[in-house]
Amino acid sequence: TEIDWEAYMQQVSQYLNGERDYTLIKGGTGPLVYPAAHVYIYSILHKLTDGGKNVLLAQAIFAWLYLGVLTLVMTCYRMAKAPPYIFPLLILSKRLHSIFLLRLFNDCFAIGFLFITIYAYQHRIWTVGSVAYSFGVGTKMSLLLAGPAVGVILLQALPLRRALNAAFLMAQVQVTIAWPFIPVNPVGYLSRAFEFSRQFLYKWTVNWRFLDEKTFLSPNLAPYYAFLHHDSYSN
Repeated sequence: TEIDWEAYMQQVSQYLNGERDYTLIKGGTGPLVYPAAHVYIYSILHKLTDGGKNVLLAQAIFAWLYLGVLTLVMTCYRMAKAPPYIFPLLILSKRLHSIFLLRLFNDCFAIGFLFITIYAYQHRIWTVGSVAYSFGVGTKMSLLLAGPAVGVILLQALPLRRALNAAFLMAQVQVTIAWPFIPVNPVGYLSRAFEFSRQFLYKWTVNWRFLDEKTFLSPNLAPYYAFLHHDSYSN
């Protein structure tokens, strides 16, 4: 639990102490590599948990977050008329329990924003859904993988002008949440918060463990990883 949690707390402590150059914010696991919404979320958790020392309270908060996101996911699945046998699989996921209750990852918030987006779009609440999606991207850039699907939905459901307005709104949200860092070092913020060249370490992967390390780290396979993840979001 404490490996990533401690790093998050170390990083937001520097933000709370006034550091605004993204390239200078670091923790035990390395530099800060998540967008600004991540910093704001974990700054709140920093204050609620006595600087990150009260890990039990943090886990309790994430437990409630887990229940809320799970309820939202099931609601979206029900509206999509998903088969009933899928619902127990959501509850039985050991990986989800680990991400939410043990690791305290920012994925929990990012996926929450994504399903708020899905729920809002299912109800044709386009502005709320677009803002939620942009906040999700602002929490962890992996939600960019859902971007093509979001774009297709907006273009199919809305007139072109309204779809472009939604895209512009998403861009405005990104600028707004990044604004405290942009005047200091805009290139540093973009290069760290959206570092597309960053390579994931083999020792941390779970889903791709069936590959050997050399194959996993091969740059030739990177486009296929992206395609498969994008395809899973689109479906």
